[in-house]
Amino acid sequence: MKSFKFVLITGMLVASHAYANPPVVANARSPVEFDPLYKRTEQLKKDFLECDRLSRRVMLDSDTAAFCSHVTEELRKTSFDGHFETLISWWRLATAR
Repeated sequence: MKSFKFVLITGMLVASHAYANPPVVANARSPVEFDPLYKRTEQLKKDFLECDRLSRRVMLDSDTAAFCSHVTEELRKTSFDGHFETLISWWRLATAR
């Protein structure tokens, strides 16, 4: 019985230490990166900035313009609570870099 208590207490100490001090993994991704909405938002932002870059260089064809319009609307709705002004503020900061 004594050895069982020792094993149980040792196991609890090891588990609590591992929980309190998770191992550091090189290139570990944040838990938020596994969130589908996060991934979708990040992709929308990339697409939006690519549309912006492209539209500065060439006249967009109708399919690309429609795609970019859709991206803008989805980004505004999902990432900026529908506020176009907030999207524009983000865009200014993102393109100033």
